[in-house]
Amino acid sequence: MKGKFSPFLFGFFGVFGMMLFYYLLLFFVTSDPIHPFTFFLDKWFFLGPLFLGFGFQMFLFQKMRILMSHGANGVTGASVGMSGVSMAACCSHHLAEIFPILGVAGLAGVMTDYLDFFLGAGVLMNFFGAGYMLKKLRHHENAKCHVH
Repeated sequence: MKGKFSPFLFGFFGVFGMMLFYYLLLFFVTSDPIHPFTFFLDKWFFLGPLFLGFGFQMFLFQKMRILMSHGANGVTGASVGMSGVSMAACCSHHLAEIFPILGVAGLAGVMTDYLDFFLGAGVLMNFFGAGYMLKKLRHHENAKCHVH
């Protein structure tokens, strides 16, 4: 059952799933159905690579999963976790609206001031995660070639 789905299908659903996660997270925090779109238009140069990078990682994961019989789950967990954390960090500045209620109003300013840093770090982690997975995939493909 592991190799039944195309890596391209996994990549597509990775991009779609990350976009849905982004939309729902921003909608939940702001209660504004339009805000996720306007925020995307404002930060597309960070969010676009985050979405596409996650989809690429899912593509690579499925290729690796097809190639190997087991053992790739840790790589996927790291990939999904890093992309999810970077996406949550990108939306965390919207929590500024509840920080004063919690008595930590200063934290709201820090989150807002470093938003681009969080987004950039997420893009970099996506890049390094995809590079790591690509390296592992090539290693396993080369090892398979030497066996036959």
